[in-house]
Amino acid sequence: QLKQDIFLAELSVKALMSGAELSPSFKPLPRYPSVYRDLAFTISETISAGDILQTIKECGGDLLEDARLFDVYKGSQIPPGHVSLAFALTFRHSERTLKDEEVDALQEAMEKDLHDRYGAVLRKL
Repeated sequence: QLKQDIFLAELSVKALMSGAELSPSFKPLPRYPSVYRDLAFTISETISAGDILQTIKECGGDLLEDARLFDVYKGSQIPPGHVSLAFALTFRHSERTLKDEEVDALQEAMEKDLHDRYGAVLRKL
């Protein structure tokens, strides 16, 4: 006697494969180096990490190759009702080497936008 419903499905692999695109894709290796930055922001617990990440991506534009959340911290160094979110950012230009000044300008724009929108504060070491 089973106490839960049981479900059964039959799939046609031929039908699934007919709609699949199986051609290989190729992306050449980058010719120019990337620039990495790790930024940690203190924000209200009510603000989602997804909103912060979306804003970072908007501010980074075409030069922001990757952005990901890598740490969430709550502890004695963080004010009550707040959380620290740390993001790993990768910047790269497809046609030349980026200068630190360019990445610094993007980072400052991100900091300002995040502060204006969410009250986020960059954590300093």
